[in-house]
Amino acid sequence: MTATPDNATLDPQQTIAELRRKLDESRAELAARNSAYSERIAYQAAANDVLKVMSASPGDPQPVFDLIVERARDLCGGYGATVYQFDGTLIHWRAATGVSDNPSARQAIQAMYPMGPTREWPPGRAIIERQIIHISDLETEPGLTPAMRGLTVKSAVLVPLMRVGLPIGVLSLGSRERGGFTDTQIELLKTFAEQAVIAIGSAETYRALQTRTTDLQESLQQQTATADVLKVISRSAFDLETVLDALLSSACRLCEADIGTIRYKEGDEFRLAATFGCKPEWIEHFRRYSTKPDRSSVFGRTIAEGHIVHIPDLLADPDYKRPEAQKLMGVKAALGVPLAREGEAFGVINLFRFNVSSFEDRQIELVQTFADQAVIAIENARLFDEVQAKTRDLTESLQQQTATGDVLKVISRSAFDLQKVLDTLAESACRLCDAYDAVILLREGEFLRIAAHYGEIPVVDKWPVSRAWIGGRAVVDRMPVHVHDLLAEEAEFPMAHAFAQQTGHRTLFAVPLMREQDVIGAIIIRRTEVRPFTDKQIELVQTFADQAVIAIENVRLFNEVQARTNDLSESLQQQTATADVLKVISRSTFDLSAVLNTLVEISCSTLRSRRGISPTIGGYNLRSSRELRLFSRFPRVYANESDHARARYRGRSRRSRGQDHSHSGRFSRSGIRLRRRPENWWISYAAWRSSDARRRCHRRLGFRALYIATVHTKADRAGVHLRRPGRDRHRKHAAV
Repeated sequence: MTATPDNATLDPQQTIAELRRKLDESRAELAARNSAYSERIAYQAAANDVLKVMSASPGDPQPVFDLIVERARDLCGGYGATVYQFDGTLIHWRAATGVSDNPSARQAIQAMYPMGPTREWPPGRAIIERQIIHISDLETEPGLTPAMRGLTVKSAVLVPLMRVGLPIGVLSLGSRERGGFTDTQIELLKTFAEQAVIAIGSAETYRALQTRTTDLQESLQQQTATADVLKVISRSAFDLETVLDALLSSACRLCEADIGTIRYKEGDEFRLAATFGCKPEWIEHFRRYSTKPDRSSVFGRTIAEGHIVHIPDLLADPDYKRPEAQKLMGVKAALGVPLAREGEAFGVINLFRFNVSSFEDRQIELVQTFADQAVIAIENARLFDEVQAKTRDLTESLQQQTATGDVLKVISRSAFDLQKVLDTLAESACRLCDAYDAVILLREGEFLRIAAHYGEIPVVDKWPVSRAWIGGRAVVDRMPVHVHDLLAEEAEFPMAHAFAQQTGHRTLFAVPLMREQDVIGAIIIRRTEVRPFTDKQIELVQTFADQAVIAIENVRLFNEVQARTNDLSESLQQQTATADVLKVISRSTFDLSAVLNTLVEISCSTLRSRRGISPTIGGYNLRSSRELRLFSRFPRVYANESDHARARYRGRSRRSRGQDHSHSGRFSRSGIRLRRRPENWWISYAAWRSSDARRRCHRRLGFRALYIATVHTKADRAGVHLRRPGRDRHRKHAAV
């Protein structure tokens, strides 16, 4: 009876104890579950935070790395965490917290990076083995570098960042305690590692996308700029200055250059063809350095080396020696791209910046494209200029040939009309040489007289042969003279300078007219402005000078032939007249009147005289010899005389009897005049002094020239008068 209550009392106590134990177990399990749930919630919150940061900075993984090391340290109860990034060759330190309590030790470790992966360093071991490395005690772990001993961190776990089976980094977590981390903590680290991989990939993708977008934008800008330049080239294909300005402006804008220049070779100098962003004094400075390229300048070095010259820091370049340019403009970086044709650099595109910086490869490539376009533009302009010059030459040649042909036509049609030929030459020289006038002068002794003139500039009819003026110097020196500005040559040409001040002509060219070694004249062309004549124009004037000489020589030869022909004709006439006289004498031996009449008629015909008088007229009253008195018995003989004029002459003859101032009297009488002059006289009435009465008689009869030939009878002479209206122009007296 007594045992039963005791057992009853014991059972409730045990039950309560058991219930309490179970309650504690349930509470512990609940606490563990709550802790696990809290960890998961914290892990999930940390992961969400990482995702938020990742989305906020898609192109930069650094904020993600910074957040991961903080959350890993806090959630895993570690001392510090570190993120490393592996580029395939080196390990780079990206983010860290709590490496060591000693700042110098942390700095020393950080300074070792980047480094190659090795097993002596835990990050390198994780990358090499491509698996999680869990080190419970860094002090006792074999194979580690001594630098890992004595650190604040005593244990560590390293999770590789794997992408497509390849390591791209490491997430490391350290603890002050030996023993390491739990599996849950390691799982959390694996989650953070995956997020780091995603962040790295996202950043790379974003950067690639941004780069691609930037490249596309730059390509679009470059294509747009190239298209704009091509438009300028197509619209202004032969306006080289406009094309080069557009090229340089686009190059500077797209390559972020502050100033730029384009030079290319013309003759012996490298001409400054285009500038961008330059002040006037800078342009003047660039122009001074255009003759001899050398290594002391970017331009000279590019020409000398024949390839691209890129200097990010001019002040640090030992060969750059342009202190004046540096002081004047303050440029710090430079790029020189050659303009090459057939492998030889003949020009340069120079770009400058005011700050020390490098030009990107794409920018350099773009400038090369612009350089190729500049070469095309320069070559097109050169070819166009050559075609234009050739066209002008052909046009000028055609004009010159046409003018030469016209002159030759004039010469052929008016071969012996010298004035017409010279007028045509002067007009052609003035018109084809773009001169204001042309003058042809012919030499007369020590003077040059104008033979032809075309133009409006005043001229002087007569100039002395002297070196004091252009035409005279050409004649004296026997060579062409080209004066660019006569007003600036006062000391050299004083006479011409004084005349130029009155007429206003400035530029002159004179060429002598040469006939073998003799100078017979000159051709002068003039302009009223300072504009020298071209080689083509000078050559054309020399051609006209040769044609003028030919024309003058043709006329001279023609006159000589004409004179010779006239002489032969006169000789034939004289021989024929002599034969006729001999025939008359032989037929009328004792008929003196017929003979004398025939002589007078033949004399008049030979000398083309209108009147002839027999010898008895000249000696009738003035000779006392027996022969002359004998001749006076014969009737007087006239030829081509009217009865009225004959009667008037008879009356005058009687009135002048006994006087010795008549022509026949003067000639017949012996004395000083017969010794000083030849016996046969051809005299002009205006040049011979006669009595007033005889002069009035001659005027009434209408003749001007008088010829008297003596008729010798043994030692005596009688006179023959031949009169002709007009001046003395011929000397055909031998027959008479």
